[in-house]
Amino acid sequence: MARQIFRGRMALRSLFFVEFNLQGAFMFNQKMAFAAILSMVVASGCGGGASDKWTQDRPKTVPVTGVLTYKGQPVEGAQINFIPASAGESAAYATSEKDGSFKLTTFVTGDGAAPGSYKVTVNKRTVETILNPKDPNGPPQGVKETSHLPEKYGKSTTSNLQVDVTENGVNGLVLDLTD
Repeated sequence: MARQIFRGRMALRSLFFVEFNLQGAFMFNQKMAFAAILSMVVASGCGGGASDKWTQDRPKTVPVTGVLTYKGQPVEGAQINFIPASAGESAAYATSEKDGSFKLTTFVTGDGAAPGSYKVTVNKRTVETILNPKDPNGPPQGVKETSHLPEKYGKSTTSNLQVDVTENGVNGLVLDLTD
């Protein structure tokens, strides 16, 4: 019986890197703990740096901030897209805040946009699900999409909004939409 208990403890020790003292209490193997911690520290230092393959070829971005208004009133929750005039360049985007303010993002939240010329589109839409009156718990009858801004601003070919982002960035840009 004592031999079976000893074998069971040895199996646990090799399986879980745990040692038992004579009273049956657990003692964590310090060498294994050190090795596990060391490997986590080494692994956390690998990759993800500023020179990794995902960031090394990114264009430099500069801050771009502004305010979006429609008929002089701030617009909350609109999607603002900066579409580069040159093919192959990176686009930038933002969502307007309650006061209409926005801050562009290209790669990392709030990093701005790369210098260059952009066509700008602006959309603010809501989607409403139309329930089936005969079966409210069943599949919906459809959806109703509503645009809260003139449709022309939603397409780069019709918005007529253009912005040139300089090497110094753009602060205080005002996009005042009208009918």
